[in-house]
Amino acid sequence: MKSICSGIIACILITFVYCNASQAKTFLYVSLPDESGIAIYSVDENDGSLQQAAMAELPSDPGPLSVSQDRKTLYASLRTAGRLASYRTDSDTGKLRLLNIVDVDEDPAYHWQDRSGKWLLSAYYATGRVAVHGLQDDGSFDTNVKPRWFDTADKAHYIEGDVNNRTVLVPHTGPNKIFQFTFNSSTGEL
Repeated sequence: MKSICSGIIACILITFVYCNASQAKTFLYVSLPDESGIAIYSVDENDGSLQQAAMAELPSDPGPLSVSQDRKTLYASLRTAGRLASYRTDSDTGKLRLLNIVDVDEDPAYHWQDRSGKWLLSAYYATGRVAVHGLQDDGSFDTNVKPRWFDTADKAHYIEGDVNNRTVLVPHTGPNKIFQFTFNSSTGEL
């Protein structure tokens, strides 16, 4: 009986979420390094099928992609160029409009926008470092705020914060350790 009640409650909650969700379209962005672009697919909400909606050309080969907390900005690692790019996403077409590009360390392996939306944190596998980049209100990089760099260990390949936006974890395959940082979302300090 307990599992039946749990199942009914779960169905009601799922229905509530779907009924109250924004009617914005859903898009899938696929990094295509050999083509120096990002393929953009629209997702059919009924059956999950994909249809190519557009192709965005980039100035260099893209690697990891991430999306802002508000789903309005896409961040792309430009791997061989050692840069990060920010793009505004069009909620109707999925197309990307370049906001700006900043120089970073070589080959950004992963990036994540903190929950306040003020900072993009990035991990660098090849150099064993992490960085905190300031962001403008529109999601672009704040070029007036110098990125903060932190040496960690060999092969930092991921970075993400907890739900409270106070702790950041960075796993490393070199020493087979996870580094834990206290994060101040007001100042961007780790």
